[in-house]
Amino acid sequence: MISGVREPAVAAELIDPATFDAGIAALRRTAEPDGVFCYTFFKAVAHRRT
Repeated sequence: MISGVREPAVAAELIDPATFDAGIAALRRTAEPDGVFCYTFFKAVAHRRT
């Protein structure tokens, strides 16, 4: 999913090719037997004073 946006992201100058490729390599590394992937999700709720 992420690999598919490489060309548009690089073309839009959101990231340079080397950094993008390093990030993809790091993600693939998580699938190795000793790889680790952690995901943290934050949710906020706001209330307006009346």
